[in-house]
Amino acid sequence: MSLRASLFRMNNPRDDLNHSQRYSLFAIIIHWTTVVLLISLSASGWYMSDLPNGAEGQEFLYQLHKSLGITVLLLTVARIVWRLMNPPPALPDSLSKLEKLVASGVHLGFYVLLIAIPISGWIYVSTARDFQVPTVLFGLISWPHLPFSETADVTSIHEGAESAHSALVWMTVSLLFLHVAGAIKHQFADEDGVLSRMLSVKDSPLKLRRVAIATAFPVVILTAVPLSSSLLNSTSPSKVSYTELPVGNWIVDYDQSEIRFSGMHDGSEFSGRFEKWSTHIQFDENALDDSLAVVKLFADSAKTGSALYDNSLKSAEWFDIANNPVIMVHVGGFFGYKDRYAGQVIVHLKDTKVRALLPFTLALDGPNAVMIGQTTLDRNSLNLGQVSDPDNEWVSNEIKVDIKVVAKQNPLKE
Repeated sequence: MSLRASLFRMNNPRDDLNHSQRYSLFAIIIHWTTVVLLISLSASGWYMSDLPNGAEGQEFLYQLHKSLGITVLLLTVARIVWRLMNPPPALPDSLSKLEKLVASGVHLGFYVLLIAIPISGWIYVSTARDFQVPTVLFGLISWPHLPFSETADVTSIHEGAESAHSALVWMTVSLLFLHVAGAIKHQFADEDGVLSRMLSVKDSPLKLRRVAIATAFPVVILTAVPLSSSLLNSTSPSKVSYTELPVGNWIVDYDQSEIRFSGMHDGSEFSGRFEKWSTHIQFDENALDDSLAVVKLFADSAKTGSALYDNSLKSAEWFDIANNPVIMVHVGGFFGYKDRYAGQVIVHLKDTKVRALLPFTLALDGPNAVMIGQTTLDRNSLNLGQVSDPDNEWVSNEIKVDIKVVAKQNPLKE
Protein backbone atom coordinates (compact mmCIF):
# COMPACT_ATOMS: atom_id res chain seq x y z
CA MET A 1 0.00 0.00 0.00
CA SER A 2 1.36 3.46 -0.87
CA LEU A 3 2.19 6.09 1.77
CA ARG A 4 -0.53 8.32 0.39
CA ALA A 5 -3.13 5.55 0.71
CA SER A 6 -1.95 4.79 4.26
CA LEU A 7 -2.25 8.42 5.31
CA PHE A 8 -5.71 8.59 3.73
CA ARG A 9 -6.86 5.61 5.76
CA MET A 10 -5.40 7.08 8.96
CA ASN A 11 -7.40 10.21 8.37
CA ASN A 12 -10.51 8.17 7.42
CA PRO A 13 -10.91 5.36 9.98
CA ARG A 14 -14.35 4.47 8.56
CA ASP A 15 -12.65 3.45 5.31
CA ASP A 16 -10.96 0.47 6.99
CA LEU A 17 -14.34 -0.84 8.06
CA ASN A 18 -15.85 -0.29 4.65
CA HIS A 19 -12.84 -1.88 2.97
CA SER A 20 -13.37 -5.09 4.91
CA GLN A 21 -16.99 -5.08 3.83
CA ARG A 22 -16.37 -4.81 0.10
CA TYR A 23 -17.29 -7.49 -2.42
CA SER A 24 -14.84 -9.77 -4.17
CA LEU A 25 -13.68 -9.17 -7.73
CA PHE A 26 -15.75 -12.09 -9.07
CA ALA A 27 -18.95 -10.78 -7.47
CA ILE A 28 -18.27 -7.26 -8.77
CA ILE A 29 -17.66 -8.49 -12.33
CA ILE A 30 -20.90 -10.51 -12.39
CA HIS A 31 -22.84 -7.62 -10.82
CA TRP A 32 -21.82 -4.98 -13.35
CA THR A 33 -21.97 -7.38 -16.29
CA THR A 34 -25.55 -8.19 -15.34
CA VAL A 35 -26.34 -4.47 -15.09
CA VAL A 36 -25.03 -3.87 -18.63
CA LEU A 37 -26.95 -6.88 -19.94
CA LEU A 38 -30.19 -5.72 -18.31
CA ILE A 39 -29.85 -2.28 -19.89
CA SER A 40 -29.15 -3.89 -23.27
CA LEU A 41 -32.10 -6.25 -22.88
CA SER A 42 -34.48 -3.43 -21.99
CA ALA A 43 -33.31 -1.25 -24.89
CA SER A 44 -33.44 -4.05 -27.48
CA GLY A 45 -36.77 -5.36 -26.16
CA TRP A 46 -38.59 -2.06 -26.35
CA TYR A 47 -36.99 -1.05 -29.63
CA MET A 48 -37.66 -4.29 -31.51
CA SER A 49 -41.26 -4.47 -30.30
CA ASP A 50 -41.93 -1.03 -31.78
CA LEU A 51 -40.57 -1.96 -35.21
CA PRO A 52 -43.04 -2.98 -37.92
CA ASN A 53 -42.96 -6.67 -38.79
CA GLY A 54 -40.30 -7.39 -41.36
CA ALA A 55 -38.23 -4.31 -40.58
CA GLU A 56 -34.60 -4.82 -41.52
CA GLY A 57 -32.60 -6.09 -38.58
CA GLN A 58 -35.65 -6.98 -36.49
CA GLU A 59 -35.02 -10.71 -36.38
CA PHE A 60 -31.36 -10.08 -35.54
CA LEU A 61 -32.57 -8.10 -32.53
CA TYR A 62 -34.88 -10.97 -31.53
CA GLN A 63 -31.97 -13.40 -31.58
CA LEU A 64 -29.72 -10.97 -29.71
CA HIS A 65 -32.42 -10.37 -27.10
CA LYS A 66 -32.85 -14.10 -26.51
CA SER A 67 -29.09 -14.63 -26.35
CA LEU A 68 -28.63 -11.89 -23.76
CA GLY A 69 -31.57 -13.22 -21.74
CA ILE A 70 -30.12 -16.73 -21.49
CA THR A 71 -26.76 -15.16 -20.58
CA VAL A 72 -28.40 -13.33 -17.68
CA LEU A 73 -29.97 -16.60 -16.53
CA LEU A 74 -26.59 -18.37 -16.56
CA LEU A 75 -24.81 -15.48 -14.84
CA THR A 76 -27.46 -15.44 -12.13
CA VAL A 77 -26.91 -19.15 -11.49
CA ALA A 78 -23.17 -18.49 -11.17
CA ARG A 79 -23.84 -15.57 -8.86
CA ILE A 80 -26.08 -17.62 -6.57
CA VAL A 81 -23.51 -20.42 -6.36
CA TRP A 82 -20.79 -17.88 -5.59
CA ARG A 83 -22.92 -16.20 -2.93
CA LEU A 84 -23.56 -19.54 -1.19
CA MET A 85 -19.81 -20.17 -1.00
CA ASN A 86 -18.91 -16.55 -0.21
CA PRO A 87 -21.43 -14.84 2.10
CA PRO A 88 -21.75 -11.16 1.20
CA PRO A 89 -20.26 -8.54 3.52
CA ALA A 90 -22.53 -7.42 6.33
CA LEU A 91 -24.49 -4.23 5.90
CA PRO A 92 -23.19 -1.21 7.83
CA ASP A 93 -24.35 -0.93 11.44
CA SER A 94 -25.61 2.56 10.64
CA LEU A 95 -28.58 1.03 8.80
CA SER A 96 -31.73 0.45 10.81
CA LYS A 97 -33.34 -2.98 11.06
CA LEU A 98 -36.02 -1.90 8.60
CA GLU A 99 -33.43 -0.64 6.12
CA LYS A 100 -31.51 -3.91 6.38
CA LEU A 101 -34.70 -5.87 5.88
CA VAL A 102 -35.61 -3.82 2.80
CA ALA A 103 -32.08 -4.19 1.39
CA SER A 104 -32.16 -7.96 1.87
CA GLY A 105 -35.61 -8.14 0.32
CA VAL A 106 -34.48 -6.16 -2.72
CA HIS A 107 -31.49 -8.46 -3.23
CA LEU A 108 -33.65 -11.57 -2.93
CA GLY A 109 -36.17 -10.04 -5.32
CA PHE A 110 -33.45 -9.44 -7.88
CA TYR A 111 -32.34 -13.07 -7.77
CA VAL A 112 -35.89 -14.29 -8.22
CA LEU A 113 -36.56 -11.88 -11.09
CA LEU A 114 -33.27 -12.56 -12.87
CA ILE A 115 -34.25 -16.23 -13.03
CA ALA A 116 -37.96 -15.74 -13.67
CA ILE A 117 -37.63 -13.22 -16.53
CA PRO A 118 -35.43 -15.38 -18.82
CA ILE A 119 -37.50 -18.48 -18.06
CA SER A 120 -40.76 -16.67 -18.86
CA GLY A 121 -39.18 -15.48 -22.11
CA TRP A 122 -38.05 -19.03 -22.84
CA ILE A 123 -41.59 -20.29 -22.29
CA TYR A 124 -42.95 -17.48 -24.48
CA VAL A 125 -40.77 -18.26 -27.52
CA SER A 126 -41.18 -22.02 -27.02
CA THR A 127 -44.97 -21.81 -27.18
CA ALA A 128 -45.19 -19.31 -30.04
CA ARG A 129 -47.36 -20.48 -32.92
CA ASP A 130 -47.31 -17.46 -35.19
CA PHE A 131 -43.56 -16.92 -35.11
CA GLN A 132 -41.80 -20.27 -34.77
CA VAL A 133 -38.13 -19.36 -35.02
CA PRO A 134 -35.34 -21.38 -33.39
CA THR A 135 -33.09 -19.78 -30.78
CA VAL A 136 -29.37 -19.73 -31.52
CA LEU A 137 -27.27 -18.05 -28.85
CA PHE A 138 -25.05 -15.43 -30.50
CA GLY A 139 -25.35 -17.39 -33.75
CA LEU A 140 -23.30 -20.27 -32.32
CA ILE A 141 -25.19 -22.46 -29.86
CA SER A 142 -28.60 -23.94 -30.66
CA TRP A 143 -30.84 -23.44 -27.63
CA PRO A 144 -33.89 -25.73 -27.71
CA HIS A 145 -37.51 -24.92 -27.06
CA LEU A 146 -39.04 -26.39 -23.92
CA PRO A 147 -40.37 -29.95 -24.42
CA PHE A 148 -44.02 -29.20 -23.67
CA SER A 149 -44.09 -26.62 -26.48
CA GLU A 150 -44.96 -29.39 -28.95
CA THR A 151 -48.34 -30.04 -27.32
CA ALA A 152 -51.42 -29.17 -29.33
CA ASP A 153 -52.86 -26.27 -27.32
CA VAL A 154 -50.39 -23.98 -25.58
CA THR A 155 -52.15 -20.71 -26.38
CA SER A 156 -53.02 -19.98 -22.77
CA ILE A 157 -49.47 -20.79 -21.66
CA HIS A 158 -48.06 -18.53 -24.38
CA GLU A 159 -50.31 -15.62 -23.44
CA GLY A 160 -49.58 -16.11 -19.75
CA ALA A 161 -45.83 -16.17 -20.37
CA GLU A 162 -46.07 -12.98 -22.43
CA SER A 163 -47.94 -11.16 -19.67
CA ALA A 164 -45.62 -12.51 -16.99
CA HIS A 165 -42.52 -11.53 -18.95
CA SER A 166 -43.72 -7.94 -19.32
CA ALA A 167 -44.84 -7.66 -15.68
CA LEU A 168 -41.57 -9.11 -14.37
CA VAL A 169 -39.56 -6.62 -16.44
CA TRP A 170 -41.47 -3.69 -14.91
CA MET A 171 -40.99 -5.17 -11.44
CA THR A 172 -37.26 -5.33 -12.12
CA VAL A 173 -37.22 -1.70 -13.26
CA SER A 174 -39.03 -0.69 -10.05
CA LEU A 175 -36.61 -2.66 -7.88
CA LEU A 176 -33.68 -1.21 -9.78
CA PHE A 177 -34.78 2.34 -9.05
CA LEU A 178 -35.26 1.46 -5.39
CA HIS A 179 -31.85 -0.23 -5.28
CA VAL A 180 -30.02 2.67 -6.95
CA ALA A 181 -31.81 5.29 -4.87
CA GLY A 182 -30.92 3.48 -1.66
CA ALA A 183 -27.28 3.10 -2.67
CA ILE A 184 -26.96 6.78 -3.59
CA LYS A 185 -28.66 7.88 -0.35
CA HIS A 186 -26.37 5.83 1.86
CA GLN A 187 -23.26 6.75 -0.10
CA PHE A 188 -23.75 10.51 -0.17
CA ALA A 189 -26.38 11.42 2.40
CA ASP A 190 -25.53 8.95 5.17
CA GLU A 191 -21.87 8.64 4.09
CA ASP A 192 -21.65 5.02 5.19
CA GLY A 193 -19.80 3.86 2.06
CA VAL A 194 -22.40 1.36 0.81
CA LEU A 195 -21.82 2.18 -2.86
CA SER A 196 -18.05 1.74 -2.60
CA ARG A 197 -18.59 -1.90 -1.61
CA MET A 198 -19.40 -2.69 -5.25
CA LEU A 199 -16.97 -0.22 -6.83
CA SER A 200 -13.63 -1.36 -5.42
CA VAL A 201 -12.20 -4.75 -4.57
CA LYS A 202 -11.17 -5.95 -1.13
CA ASP A 203 -7.58 -7.02 -0.62
CA SER A 204 -8.28 -10.70 0.09
CA PRO A 205 -7.04 -12.95 -2.76
CA LEU A 206 -9.54 -14.35 -5.23
CA LYS A 207 -10.26 -18.01 -4.47
CA LEU A 208 -9.82 -19.61 -7.89
CA ARG A 209 -11.33 -22.94 -6.85
CA ARG A 210 -14.55 -21.21 -5.86
CA VAL A 211 -14.53 -19.21 -9.08
CA ALA A 212 -14.17 -22.48 -11.02
CA ILE A 213 -17.08 -24.06 -9.14
CA ALA A 214 -19.34 -21.03 -9.64
CA THR A 215 -18.44 -20.88 -13.33
CA ALA A 216 -18.91 -24.62 -13.84
CA PHE A 217 -22.63 -24.55 -13.05
CA PRO A 218 -23.70 -22.26 -15.93
CA VAL A 219 -21.23 -23.97 -18.28
CA VAL A 220 -22.81 -27.34 -17.46
CA ILE A 221 -26.27 -25.90 -18.11
CA LEU A 222 -25.14 -24.31 -21.38
CA THR A 223 -23.75 -27.67 -22.50
CA ALA A 224 -26.33 -30.04 -21.06
CA VAL A 225 -29.52 -28.33 -22.28
CA PRO A 226 -28.65 -28.24 -26.01
CA LEU A 227 -26.96 -31.65 -25.80
CA SER A 228 -29.91 -33.35 -24.13
CA SER A 229 -32.26 -31.86 -26.70
CA SER A 230 -30.00 -33.09 -29.52
CA LEU A 231 -29.87 -36.59 -28.02
CA LEU A 232 -33.65 -36.72 -27.62
CA ASN A 233 -34.12 -35.71 -31.24
CA SER A 234 -31.49 -38.14 -32.49
CA THR A 235 -33.00 -41.08 -30.62
CA SER A 236 -36.37 -40.62 -32.29
CA PRO A 237 -37.00 -43.08 -35.15
CA SER A 238 -35.49 -41.68 -38.32
CA LYS A 239 -37.40 -41.94 -41.57
CA VAL A 240 -34.43 -40.92 -43.69
CA SER A 241 -33.30 -43.46 -46.24
CA TYR A 242 -30.12 -42.47 -48.01
CA THR A 243 -30.56 -44.97 -50.83
CA GLU A 244 -29.44 -43.56 -54.15
CA LEU A 245 -31.33 -43.60 -57.43
CA PRO A 246 -30.28 -46.04 -60.14
CA VAL A 247 -27.72 -44.67 -62.60
CA GLY A 248 -28.98 -43.61 -66.03
CA ASN A 249 -26.93 -43.02 -69.14
CA TRP A 250 -24.92 -40.35 -67.32
CA ILE A 251 -22.78 -40.90 -64.18
CA VAL A 252 -22.66 -37.80 -61.98
CA ASP A 253 -19.47 -36.67 -60.28
CA TYR A 254 -21.00 -35.45 -56.99
CA ASP A 255 -17.73 -33.99 -55.75
CA GLN A 256 -17.74 -31.45 -58.58
CA SER A 257 -21.51 -31.03 -58.82
CA GLU A 258 -23.76 -28.99 -56.54
CA ILE A 259 -27.30 -27.81 -55.94
CA ARG A 260 -27.49 -24.44 -54.20
CA PHE A 261 -30.35 -22.21 -53.07
CA SER A 262 -30.43 -18.52 -52.15
CA GLY A 263 -32.80 -15.75 -51.15
CA MET A 264 -33.18 -12.73 -48.89
CA HIS A 265 -33.74 -12.78 -45.15
CA ASP A 266 -34.03 -9.80 -42.82
CA GLY A 267 -32.59 -7.52 -45.51
CA SER A 268 -29.54 -9.70 -46.22
CA GLU A 269 -28.84 -12.41 -48.76
CA PHE A 270 -28.51 -16.01 -47.61
CA SER A 271 -27.42 -19.09 -49.49
CA GLY A 272 -26.97 -22.79 -48.89
CA ARG A 273 -26.48 -26.14 -50.54
CA PHE A 274 -27.65 -29.71 -50.32
CA GLU A 275 -24.69 -31.76 -49.20
CA LYS A 276 -26.31 -35.07 -50.05
CA TRP A 277 -28.43 -35.84 -53.09
CA SER A 278 -28.82 -38.48 -55.77
CA THR A 279 -29.95 -38.28 -59.37
CA HIS A 280 -30.94 -40.46 -62.29
CA ILE A 281 -30.25 -38.81 -65.62
CA GLN A 282 -31.45 -40.27 -68.93
CA PHE A 283 -30.61 -37.51 -71.41
CA ASP A 284 -29.98 -37.60 -75.15
CA GLU A 285 -29.80 -34.32 -77.06
CA ASN A 286 -31.06 -36.20 -80.10
CA ALA A 287 -34.07 -37.65 -78.25
CA LEU A 288 -35.29 -34.88 -75.95
CA ASP A 289 -38.85 -36.24 -75.77
CA ASP A 290 -37.54 -39.41 -74.15
CA SER A 291 -35.12 -37.63 -71.82
CA LEU A 292 -35.76 -37.41 -68.08
CA ALA A 293 -33.92 -36.43 -64.90
CA VAL A 294 -34.98 -37.39 -61.38
CA VAL A 295 -33.31 -35.80 -58.35
CA LYS A 296 -33.59 -37.01 -54.77
CA LEU A 297 -32.64 -34.31 -52.25
CA PHE A 298 -32.08 -35.34 -48.63
CA ALA A 299 -33.68 -32.48 -46.72
CA ASP A 300 -31.56 -32.80 -43.58
CA SER A 301 -28.40 -32.22 -45.63
CA ALA A 302 -29.35 -28.60 -46.44
CA LYS A 303 -26.59 -26.42 -44.97
CA THR A 304 -26.24 -22.64 -44.99
CA GLY A 305 -23.35 -22.03 -42.61
CA SER A 306 -25.79 -20.50 -40.11
CA ALA A 307 -27.16 -22.53 -37.20
CA LEU A 308 -30.29 -20.36 -37.18
CA TYR A 309 -31.08 -21.08 -40.84
CA ASP A 310 -30.17 -24.77 -40.62
CA ASN A 311 -32.38 -25.28 -37.57
CA SER A 312 -35.22 -23.37 -39.22
CA LEU A 313 -35.07 -25.49 -42.37
CA LYS A 314 -35.44 -28.68 -40.33
CA SER A 315 -38.56 -27.42 -38.53
CA ALA A 316 -42.14 -28.43 -39.29
CA GLU A 317 -43.12 -25.28 -41.18
CA TRP A 318 -40.13 -25.49 -43.50
CA PHE A 319 -38.76 -28.84 -44.73
CA ASP A 320 -40.32 -30.81 -41.85
CA ILE A 321 -37.56 -33.39 -42.06
CA ALA A 322 -39.12 -35.57 -39.35
CA ASN A 323 -42.05 -36.38 -41.65
CA ASN A 324 -40.64 -35.47 -45.06
CA PRO A 325 -36.96 -36.38 -45.20
CA VAL A 326 -36.78 -36.41 -49.00
CA ILE A 327 -37.53 -33.76 -51.64
CA MET A 328 -38.18 -35.24 -55.08
CA VAL A 329 -37.58 -33.28 -58.28
CA HIS A 330 -38.53 -34.41 -61.80
CA VAL A 331 -37.29 -32.67 -64.92
CA GLY A 332 -38.74 -33.44 -68.35
CA GLY A 333 -40.28 -31.80 -71.38
CA PHE A 334 -36.85 -30.74 -72.62
CA PHE A 335 -36.43 -28.42 -75.54
CA GLY A 336 -33.50 -26.52 -77.02
CA TYR A 337 -30.63 -26.81 -79.46
CA LYS A 338 -26.84 -27.22 -79.36
CA ASP A 339 -25.67 -25.98 -75.92
CA ARG A 340 -28.80 -24.17 -74.69
CA TYR A 341 -31.78 -26.09 -73.32
CA ALA A 342 -34.65 -25.85 -70.88
CA GLY A 343 -36.79 -28.33 -69.03
CA GLN A 344 -39.99 -28.40 -67.03
CA VAL A 345 -39.29 -28.91 -63.32
CA ILE A 346 -41.76 -30.46 -60.89
CA VAL A 347 -40.79 -30.17 -57.20
CA HIS A 348 -42.50 -32.52 -54.74
CA LEU A 349 -42.09 -31.10 -51.22
CA LYS A 350 -44.27 -32.17 -48.27
CA ASP A 351 -47.83 -32.12 -49.59
CA THR A 352 -47.16 -29.74 -52.47
CA LYS A 353 -46.20 -30.02 -56.12
CA VAL A 354 -44.79 -26.93 -57.86
CA ARG A 355 -43.79 -26.46 -61.48
CA ALA A 356 -41.04 -24.18 -62.81
CA LEU A 357 -38.91 -23.69 -65.90
CA LEU A 358 -35.22 -24.65 -65.76
CA PRO A 359 -33.06 -23.02 -68.47
CA PHE A 360 -29.55 -24.49 -68.63
CA THR A 361 -26.43 -24.71 -70.71
CA LEU A 362 -24.87 -28.03 -71.65
CA ALA A 363 -21.21 -28.27 -72.60
CA LEU A 364 -20.33 -31.63 -74.18
CA ASP A 365 -16.74 -32.78 -74.61
CA GLY A 366 -16.70 -36.34 -75.85
CA PRO A 367 -18.02 -38.53 -73.01
CA ASN A 368 -17.94 -35.64 -70.52
CA ALA A 369 -20.63 -33.05 -69.87
CA VAL A 370 -21.12 -29.97 -67.70
CA MET A 371 -24.63 -28.67 -67.14
CA ILE A 372 -25.26 -25.28 -65.48
CA GLY A 373 -28.78 -23.99 -64.85
CA GLN A 374 -30.89 -21.78 -62.63
CA THR A 375 -34.57 -21.70 -61.74
CA THR A 376 -36.70 -19.68 -59.34
CA LEU A 377 -39.18 -21.29 -56.95
CA ASP A 378 -42.09 -19.77 -55.08
CA ARG A 379 -41.73 -20.70 -51.40
CA ASN A 380 -45.36 -19.82 -50.62
CA SER A 381 -46.51 -22.31 -53.22
CA LEU A 382 -44.13 -24.86 -51.67
CA ASN A 383 -45.74 -24.34 -48.24
CA LEU A 384 -42.52 -23.10 -46.68
CA GLY A 385 -42.57 -20.73 -43.70
CA GLN A 386 -46.31 -20.22 -43.87
CA VAL A 387 -46.75 -19.99 -40.09
CA SER A 388 -44.08 -17.44 -39.18
CA ASP A 389 -43.82 -15.51 -42.42
CA PRO A 390 -46.69 -16.07 -44.87
CA ASP A 391 -46.49 -12.46 -46.11
CA ASN A 392 -42.76 -12.60 -46.94
CA GLU A 393 -41.91 -9.93 -44.39
CA TRP A 394 -38.64 -11.56 -43.38
CA VAL A 395 -37.88 -14.17 -46.03
CA SER A 396 -38.25 -13.47 -49.74
CA ASN A 397 -40.87 -15.43 -51.63
CA GLU A 398 -38.53 -16.04 -54.56
CA ILE A 399 -35.88 -18.67 -53.89
CA LYS A 400 -33.24 -19.13 -56.57
CA VAL A 401 -31.87 -22.60 -57.19
CA ASP A 402 -28.53 -22.93 -58.98
CA ILE A 403 -27.51 -26.30 -60.36
CA LYS A 404 -24.19 -27.54 -61.64
CA VAL A 405 -23.84 -31.13 -62.79
CA VAL A 406 -20.57 -32.62 -63.93
CA ALA A 407 -21.06 -36.06 -65.48
CA LYS A 408 -19.71 -38.59 -67.90
CA GLN A 409 -21.48 -41.04 -70.15
CA ASN A 410 -22.29 -44.44 -68.70
CA PRO A 411 -20.53 -46.95 -70.99
CA LEU A 412 -23.00 -49.64 -69.98
CA LYS A 413 -25.96 -47.66 -71.35
CA GLU A 414 -24.63 -46.05 -74.48
